Amino acid sequence: MRPEIAMRPAVPGDAPAIAAIHAAAWSEAYAFMPEGVLARRDAAMRLQQWRDWFAAEPGPARGGLFVLEAAGAVVGFCHAAANADPTVPARGELRAGYIRPDFRGGNAGPLIMRTLAAWLRDNGLEPAIVWVFRENRFRHWYHMLGWRPAILRDRMLDGHAVPETGYFYPDGLDALIAKLDALIARSALPKAA
Repeated sequence: MRPEIAMRPAVPGDAPAIAAIHAAAWSEAYAFMPEGVLARRDAAMRLQQWRDWFAAEPGPARGGLFVLEAAGAVVGFCHAAANADPTVPARGELRAGYIRPDFRGGNAGPLIMRTLAAWLRDNGLEPAIVWVFRENRFRHWYHMLGWRPAILRDRMLDGHAVPETGYFYPDGLDALIAKLDALIARSALPKAA
């Protein structure tokens, strides 16, 4: 039986665990990327990225960073912030959400997305967008939750154009949070024998 999981705001000491999960998740989920893109985004690069995040001035541009914790260990993380692209009609952006493979399933994914949606809502950053690489094998999850594809573009990564889709939640973040709360409650129910 897996230990109970909970979300909490990240602290600077979480940076190494966040970086390790971030690098491993990219290698696993984005194997379709050009090799150089993945090689450059190793744990050392991610560690510097998250240390820089902690050093930045707090506020909507920096965003909220949270960790998923089980038995005192960081097993996932998520990040949301103000949208920085003036060509996109969104105030907020779900930027990252990654979970160790051994903790996926159950309420881990819904708990991460709920945390991000609540942070964006509470900071007045609606509507929100989430960018998903078109070859991401986990993209079906966004469709299942009711996110709607709206923008197609290429993200430039180290000189490579990688297609991605921008999804909006048409009914607002309160509706998304209610849906996620229901999923979390259902996953907490005892299973029938």
